[in-house]
Amino acid sequence: MEVVIDSYERELERYGSLNINNSESLFTTDSTLILQILSNAEVKGDHLLQCAILGVHLLVESFDLSLTEKNEFFSYLSYGFREEFSANSTAAKKQLGEKYRNYRSMLWQVVPGPPKDPFLKEILPLYQGWQNSMKESIRKIAGLKEKRQLEIDPYDLLASYIHMHLNRLFDNNQRLSEMVVYDLLNQHYRSLAAIKKSNKMHLQI
Repeated sequence: MEVVIDSYERELERYGSLNINNSESLFTTDSTLILQILSNAEVKGDHLLQCAILGVHLLVESFDLSLTEKNEFFSYLSYGFREEFSANSTAAKKQLGEKYRNYRSMLWQVVPGPPKDPFLKEILPLYQGWQNSMKESIRKIAGLKEKRQLEIDPYDLLASYIHMHLNRLFDNNQRLSEMVVYDLLNQHYRSLAAIKKSNKMHLQI
């Protein structure tokens, strides 16, 4: 892994001048988690993907998105990244659908959980600790949103936090890895929404 030492410039346009302190607090807790995860020799291949899925899911949960909002959010992210990689063709969507079927069992262990996989069970406490450490900053972000002082679209802000998390986790093919993560979660949340709708219909009969 290549390590780059560079000067830090506050990204006020991306995170908002009133929100930059909250964002930097999230950066710090994220850095701590990533160092803990990547120090585990097991974290590579499918295990790295499991970490990515779990991390993104917990970030979205922390920002209290409804199932409908999750569907909208990941549909937006997935489509944008598929456009970037020319992956909106029928053939490409078929390949991504096959990938989802291959990882569906793992996704169900993350969303809604609980995990049975030994590796997921091992790393879950680290991620839960990370989620708890973010609560105060996220509460302050929610306060800015309520006062209409956030300056940044909430979806764009969340997308930036997720991008930062994944960019640190994957050390190569980062954009492609992001596309895969977003598409898997997009398909999974759509599946959850369809199941929820079906269950409601059965209750009405």
